Amino acid sequence: MADSTQAVEPTASETATQVDVVEVEVGADGKPFDAARAQALIEKQREELKAAKAAAKELAELKAAEAKRKDAELSELEKEKKARLELESQLKAATLREMQRAAAEKAKLPAEFADRIRGETAEDMEADAAKLAAALPKQPTIKTDPTNPGNAERSETLAEMRERLMPKSVNIFDPTFTRAQGGGLFITDKDK
Repeated sequence: MADSTQAVEPTASETATQVDVVEVEVGADGKPFDAARAQALIEKQREELKAAKAAAKELAELKAAEAKRKDAELSELEKEKKARLELESQLKAATLREMQRAAAEKAKLPAEFADRIRGETAEDMEADAAKLAAALPKQPTIKTDPTNPGNAERSETLAEMRERLMPKSVNIFDPTFTRAQGGGLFITDKDK
């Protein structure tokens, strides 16, 4: 029997349609990626950045020079006005600090709390200081005698103190004294 199966070889036209397609990366500009072109673009951007930094520095210097020139152009009267406004602001700040200190002192607050007091007038500051003082815990007051703080209620005369600290002459060999003090060794004769 003859084999009816034959091997069919592809024709040239069929081979042409089966060509492998190679994908190429395409940049944002639609051109294929090229390392040399990319490096050139990076270098260009770096140069532009350096130029922008130099321009920004030059602009800052020009602005400073312009401000200095305008300040020099101010008339004497304008300079005096500027100095007066600065002094008035310093005076207002000092007056405010003094009013805060006085309100804290009146409310019996520690000096550290003076800068926490708010208000525009002395009355407002005193009211705020009173609220702050009410919020703080109160210290207990202890009445003590400065010479005898541990025993403020009891008063002892000098004679009583001498008697307590230095008793009259004592015979330590007297058995009654020793028994009264709760000590000593007593030998009794049980045989008698």
